[in-house]
Amino acid sequence: MIIEYIIVFVLAMLAGMWSTAAGVFMDLEPIVVFLVATAGSLVFAAVVLVVGGYGRDRIATAYAPDADDRVAQSKMGSILDRYGVPGLAFSSVVFGPSLTLAAVLALGIDRKRFFVWFAVVTVVAYGLATVFWVWVAS
Repeated sequence: MIIEYIIVFVLAMLAGMWSTAAGVFMDLEPIVVFLVATAGSLVFAAVVLVVGGYGRDRIATAYAPDADDRVAQSKMGSILDRYGVPGLAFSSVVFGPSLTLAAVLALGIDRKRFFVWFAVVTVVAYGLATVFWVWVAS
């Protein structure tokens, strides 16, 4: 039984909210599925933001010191200005955590501020997804 929860944890890293569906359809306890999937997503985000952020900062400093200015003037920078950090955090619901975290690193966004928004969006969205999949499975 523990292996199924490990699968949900790993799926949260790879597939985002689909991990809640997998857990529900494996007949696991829904509240535990929610907690494990949320933890998987948040742990993944924290590791990527810390490790990837460190690497991004080193690479940007060494090879592209004007990267933040160039991003701000690009089309992606204008999208970020329009929707902000909360909008980017919400995009993780649509695009999944991996693509959203890659965008955060590429755009050089304040990682601590993003993580706060990401955590809130993740808890709410995974809760709603779990309730939805329980309803579908019943």
